Amino acid sequence: GILNCLDLETGARIWSKDIIKDNQAKVNGWGMAGSPLVVDQKVIVNAGGPNDHSLVAYDAATGNFVWGGGNTGADYSSPLLVTLAGVRQILIFAGRVSAHDVDSGKVLWDYPWPGGHPHIAIPVLLPGDRVLIRSGYGTGSELLQIKKDADGKWSATRIWKSIRLKAKFTNVVYRDGFIYGLDDGILVCLDAADGTLKWKEGRYGHGQVILTGSLLLVTAESGEMVLVAQ
Repeated sequence: GILNCLDLETGARIWSKDIIKDNQAKVNGWGMAGSPLVVDQKVIVNAGGPNDHSLVAYDAATGNFVWGGGNTGADYSSPLLVTLAGVRQILIFAGRVSAHDVDSGKVLWDYPWPGGHPHIAIPVLLPGDRVLIRSGYGTGSELLQIKKDADGKWSATRIWKSIRLKAKFTNVVYRDGFIYGLDDGILVCLDAADGTLKWKEGRYGHGQVILTGSLLLVTAESGEMVLVAQ
């Protein structure tokens, strides 16, 4: 839970913050695994503290506290900057799926998610203000439609739910209307429109998948690297 700012040229420490102590939080069973997000001269981390200190922002230059928002404990995912309904916001998958205002940290909208297991995989933004959430442990995936009405009220509504993509650790790839990812270690392709399974093939364990050109580059849990045609 120690957040350090280091000089790029020398590695000397410029400032340091104990985000656990500062935010009355606690260290998770597998440590504080989320990556910091740097945006608008702020460093944003999932501290997991109570009293609007779940997601917190520090000044990138000084380490001074800037804002906090939300009351959900920390998990193992990382904050992500997205634009939904024309508004920049920060998504965090920690117990619930929450979106925070970039400038104030205020929670704009949130969506419940099953508990009892770690939440790791980063939410994925799809065209049309849609957000894909998924986790392992038998939970699966959901695609959400995010909207902001004329009165400024936000909503997150489920479009579909599927048990066909239980991504425990891995991020997923979206391309041309299809979603590719590891379903408990097996590579799958889902139709993004309705979540139906298009194909399932290849056992790679809990590795990672990235898109390179028109190919999927899969790093398997065994250490192998595989190029897969979509």
